[in-house]
Amino acid sequence: MTSFKQLRSDEDVPMALAAADLVIIADVTDGLAALVRKTAEERSLRASWIERSSFVRHTSILRDAGQVQVSPELLLLLRRQTAPSPRNAIEQFASQELQAHLWSVCALAHSPVVNRPSTASGSNDLQSYALLALLRSLPDSEAVPFVDEYFSCPSQAGERDPRFEWAPVPSGGSLDGVSWRRRPRMSTGWIYRQVVVVGERAWVRNATQGPTDRLWRSSTLVARLLNLALCVIYSRTSPGASEIALAKIESHPRDTELGDLANVVATAIVDRLVPWSS
Repeated sequence: MTSFKQLRSDEDVPMALAAADLVIIADVTDGLAALVRKTAEERSLRASWIERSSFVRHTSILRDAGQVQVSPELLLLLRRQTAPSPRNAIEQFASQELQAHLWSVCALAHSPVVNRPSTASGSNDLQSYALLALLRSLPDSEAVPFVDEYFSCPSQAGERDPRFEWAPVPSGGSLDGVSWRRRPRMSTGWIYRQVVVVGERAWVRNATQGPTDRLWRSSTLVARLLNLALCVIYSRTSPGASEIALAKIESHPRDTELGDLANVVATAIVDRLVPWSS
């Protein structure tokens, strides 16, 4: 069985891809990626943890007889990755081309991919309000209860009504000329609850704070409608959880959002990529 260190030599990549049962594309500091690697190791699976630029250099997209193929076909976990800010136009172009190839390979692969790029997960920085707007436009979304929210231009947000929660909506990563999102404040006794979803499986992090059945059904429906294999869903819930309202969607959850469920999530990811039978 091969070592599960991240490959640092580009010369090692073709052999690692050929031998891998699954491939992890993630930053070296990614805690969930490390847990997925550990879970794979415990099942005697060969996993290769590869930096994104090396992965891109050794994968290709082919068109044969009208069919699009990715070479090599791999089981993939694609995680949010940080990249240094480009110093000039050439570096920016190279970074955009690298990202475009990476996401194209992961989107077009016929094999299972966790965090497969889609309309809902097409950017590391896609804001929750954009995901909520997309979800509202989809068929069958009427079954999802949403938190009411409204948007105001800067000139309309001078005197902020205290009956609402206000949050800035940055434009292009800047707060200059920002618009504002407002939501009615929660009634007494309502709380935010968080659900981690992997495929059709879901776990409520604060499960001791009331029933979870409605949260589970609503959260897995949201993930299915948006075609998200891994996400975190935040909902407002009334006392006793008789009422719920979707408040936020995180399509690229960070380690901190998984918390004490990280090991369970890692196991579910490996199950999804390499079905396991004891």
